[in-house]
Amino acid sequence: MMLSVLPVGAFAAEPGTEPENGNGVSAQAEETLPFAGKEITEGGTYTMEGGEYTGPITVNVQDGKDVIINITGHVTTNIRDMLIKVVKGHVTINGGNDAIVENMSEPVFYYGLGAALIGLSSTDDNTTVEINGGTYRKKVEAAVGCENDSKGTLTINSGTFETGMGGAVVNNADKSAVMQIEGGTFIGRERDDNHPDAYALENYGTTIINDGHFIGYEDIVVHQYSGELQIHGGTFELMNPNGINVIDIQNGPSNTTITGGYFKNLQGCRWGNVVDYESYMQGAEANELHITGGTFEIEGENVDGIRVSSVDPSQLRMQRSG
Repeated sequence: MMLSVLPVGAFAAEPGTEPENGNGVSAQAEETLPFAGKEITEGGTYTMEGGEYTGPITVNVQDGKDVIINITGHVTTNIRDMLIKVVKGHVTINGGNDAIVENMSEPVFYYGLGAALIGLSSTDDNTTVEINGGTYRKKVEAAVGCENDSKGTLTINSGTFETGMGGAVVNNADKSAVMQIEGGTFIGRERDDNHPDAYALENYGTTIINDGHFIGYEDIVVHQYSGELQIHGGTFELMNPNGINVIDIQNGPSNTTITGGYFKNLQGCRWGNVVDYESYMQGAEANELHITGGTFEIEGENVDGIRVSSVDPSQLRMQRSG
């Protein structure tokens, strides 16, 4: 009997038949993303090393394979675009204790999400983004969020997100995109007297909060402008003794539901509230406020835990218990 001996691996796999792991990610070598930017069109695992990125990372994967982006260092950028933009695919972003991503420039005014560090900008309902850990800082406007008219789901499990103006995390999608927050720390950081209005969260779409620590150092912690906001847990604290509201509900149309959580306002003057429902007449017929749980704490004279104003009482639907 004659046996042929060939080196291991002599029979290479056919192109497109590479083995996959249990998440549908091709078992290919991990690729390091270039500082000049890249369009990711194939599933796989990618490393974002520390350094300055001069171009965006755009994820547009059509084959349904998962994309994993591991951030391993201190990432900086000054680009006037989203640093990581998810157009299509299933994307998991892993930060870790040493991962810092920041854009501390003073960009020009943007309509919508602007130059966020991570943004969902998709027309596909099945597109998903999941963030696990890391620190994300923007000097102006959102660190993370959903773009106008986008679809899909953005889930934040952990991490630290902060801004010096606008919302640290923002859901600008007034259509079908959902932002779901399961944990993390969200900070609206004061800058100076000429730049007020830094929120931990700003909502115009559908946002569901199950947990997390939301901190405001300016006037407001959570700005609910329109859309649907569900709060089922978490801690919400206004740290500025000269601030205004922890949860500020304005304009509309909106649907706000609070079933749990701890809400604290350090405010001691007459302008302070914990929840302020101030929906103006043009949207009042479509506004709802449901409060069935939670702890609301405030001290001082002429202050309210929950305040309702500037709305026709015959059009207001409010449920309050507990």
